[in-house]
Amino acid sequence: MKALVKKMSSLGILMAEMVVGAIIMIAVVIALPVGIAIVDVSILLNPFVLGVVVAGMIMFGSFAYFLFIRPYFLYRKSPE
Repeated sequence: MKALVKKMSSLGILMAEMVVGAIIMIAVVIALPVGIAIVDVSILLNPFVLGVVVAGMIMFGSFAYFLFIRPYFLYRKSPE
């Protein structure tokens, strides 16, 4: 994995890949409650729906962090 990250980093692909992946995940986190609110705001007053929305936001937010943002900083700073 470190060899692949080193090769991608030398080609300048790693940063772009990590940023695009994180942006997509964060966009999903933002779009989830906004999409439901556009349909009907009163749906968010239901505790079950609100719990699902919050759980989805936490899940996609942690995916963005652990899959894209954290590995970039871990492997980027690792010694040769």
